[in-house]
Amino acid sequence: MRSGWGKLIGGAFALASILAVSAYPAVAQEVSALYKQHCLKCHGPEGKGDGEQLKKVKGKAVDWTNKEEMGKLTDEYLLDIILKGGGGVGKSKIMPSYKAKLKEEEAKALAAFVRSVAK
Repeated sequence: MRSGWGKLIGGAFALASILAVSAYPAVAQEVSALYKQHCLKCHGPEGKGDGEQLKKVKGKAVDWTNKEEMGKLTDEYLLDIILKGGGGVGKSKIMPSYKAKLKEEEAKALAAFVRSVAK
């Protein structure tokens, strides 16, 4: 379990990441490219978990636009599932690990993007 300082620092990082993604077009463009390359095929164009690849295996992903569902997931969890994959966090093994494919900063930017999609 993270201490109060750890949560504060993690929250501050998430906020800074979201602001960076929205305030700097180059960062937003990079995150968009990462999303298209690694996430779109399963999570869909709007993050609703309705991507074509996921439909083929009859899997189900969290609808990132659902604020209530996303509120149940911590920033740490989002980063963990990106880096460790579903199997690494006790969820479906359909979600692959991206630890070998993404730098940690890229994974954090994607996690911040995922968080920002909730309405």
